[in-house]
Amino acid sequence: MDQLDSDPLFQSIQAPNNFQPQPDLRLPSSRSQPDCRLEAEVKDCIAARKVQKADREKLRRDRLNDQFTELGNAL
Repeated sequence: MDQLDSDPLFQSIQAPNNFQPQPDLRLPSSRSQPDCRLEAEVKDCIAARKVQKADREKLRRDRLNDQFTELGNAL
């Protein structure tokens, strides 16, 4: 371990001991009003994922149907 401590590369990648996380300035400081915008974004994100999943599933089914058609033609 002493070898690593003396290695300049290791020293340059070590995290400093005085790390202080910065506050997230994007969030409102007062929570007195519900933030409907964030809830709507979450719902939109979930809906978008469901649509993407349905699209991927349809492509998968179409590809399988094409493969079954080719197999049927080969037999």
